Amino acid sequence: MFRDDGRALLAKDARDGFYRHGSYDMRASHQLIGIAIAALFLVLPGAAALADAADDEARRISFEAADRDGDGRLDEAEIAADTAAAFAVQDANGDSRLELEEIQVIGSDRFNSIDQDGDGKLTFKEVMEVKLEDIEEADTDKDGVLSLDEVNQFKEVR
Repeated sequence: MFRDDGRALLAKDARDGFYRHGSYDMRASHQLIGIAIAALFLVLPGAAALADAADDEARRISFEAADRDGDGRLDEAEIAADTAAAFAVQDANGDSRLELEEIQVIGSDRFNSIDQDGDGKLTFKEVMEVKLEDIEEADTDKDGVLSLDEVNQFKEVR
């Protein structure tokens, strides 16, 4: 279903390691949001509540960027394209495999649970197989697509 390196699913917008939605640069946005969230934890008392609000906003922005047809729902193709773009951006050494050092958003336990063959590297196929399992679990109304509410509920449970 998916090429192991994910390149078959990369949208033309994902060339050169950038994922753009209109004039919106996802990589820069994710970096800024991450810095802002980290700053909230370090500087502000009661920052956890503010960080939750920032997480919700980041999730909404990411959802809207992935929703290529603008219908307010993510189907498997949109999720695969978004995952492929993110994979390409994170693959700093360009070997079509992700090592733990290249991924800053998951811990080693999650990394190891995705790494099905235990080689210390994630292929696009390994990432997408787990993503498809997550989609099935998050799709509470079983209509084959994810709404923003379903994504938010799934993230709260995790």
